[in-house]
Amino acid sequence: SRRKKVAGRWREYPNLDDWRNFFGIVSDSPFLAGSNGREWRATFDWLMEPRNFHKVVEHTYERD
Repeated sequence: SRRKKVAGRWREYPNLDDWRNFFGIVSDSPFLAGSNGREWRATFDWLMEPRNFHKVVEHTYERD
């Protein structure tokens, strides 16, 4: 399941710079790191879900 999800995201974003940008966005997001009032943290599996991956790429979880 995890391999399929990662492979699917790789097909959509086959450039390593896209992945560096993606993980940069993730690492800069306090919300994804647990500062969200629920102490919830984004897991790798959660990030690889198509819907969640695209939300990150669209900067939905950036700090204000």
